[in-house]
Amino acid sequence: MEPAESGWTRTHLNPADLTDRIGEFTESGGDDADRAVDAAAAALPVGTAIHAAAAHRLLRTSSNWAAGTP
Repeated sequence: MEPAESGWTRTHLNPADLTDRIGEFTESGGDDADRAVDAAAAALPVGTAIHAAAAHRLLRTSSNWAAGTP
């Protein structure tokens, strides 16, 4: 597993006890989504490349929306 390109992290707290820090997790961004889709597309047979491309567009749109960019 590779670290997120963004370098951002977030702290996960126990919802029952907000003083209980469960862990630190990476926050993925658009570049990470691109990398993940590219890796998945490379691992799939050629016949499913169309589905991988559609998934890439969906993830790219979602990550851009979350980041507030067009």
